[in-house]
Amino acid sequence: MIKTVGSLLVLFLGCAALASAGPVVWTLQNVNFSDGGQASGSFTYDVDTNTYSSISVVTTAGSSFPGHAYTFLNSGVISVSSVLYMLTSNSTADNSPFLSLGFVSPLTDLGGTVALDTFSSGESFCVSNCAGTQGAARFYTTGSVTAASATPEPSTVLLLGAGMALLPLLRRRTARS
Repeated sequence: MIKTVGSLLVLFLGCAALASAGPVVWTLQNVNFSDGGQASGSFTYDVDTNTYSSISVVTTAGSSFPGHAYTFLNSGVISVSSVLYMLTSNSTADNSPFLSLGFVSPLTDLGGTVALDTFSSGESFCVSNCAGTQGAARFYTTGSVTAASATPEPSTVLLLGAGMALLPLLRRRTARS
C-alpha cells in the first residue's frame, strides 16, 4: 500500500512539473492620451514563448494626433513582457504610425491588472526602419491592461485528476492506522 501511495505521489509531482499556462488575452482599460485621444482593444501575450499575437488596438484622434488601428508587431524593435511595440501595417517604413505600450511591471500568465508606464510609452511616427520615433508624439496620462488568469492546459487537468485519485488511498491508509 505504501509503495502504491509513493508511486502515485511521484506521478503527482511529475504532472506538476508539466503544468503550465497558455497565452493570456490582455484588454486596455481607461487609456487616455495627453491630447484627449483614447486607446482601446486587446492583444494576446504568451509568457512561455515571450510572444505577442492577436493585436487589435485602436486609437482615437486628439488635438495633436490622428487616430489609427494597430494590428501588427513592430519588427524594428523587440517587444518583451514589459513593453509592446505596434504598427498599423506590416511595414517599418519611415513615417508609419507607431504605438508603444510600456507596463509598470512585466506581464505574466496570472492575469490581473497592470498599469501603463505613462512616462515612456505613447503614439508617434517611425524613423530609421521603426527603430525610433519622431514628431507629434502623444503620451498616455492614464490607463492599464487587464486579463483573467490563463485557462489551464490538459497537463493541469491531469495534475488535478492525479491528486483526486490519491485522496481515497490516503483516506484508507489513515483509517487503518
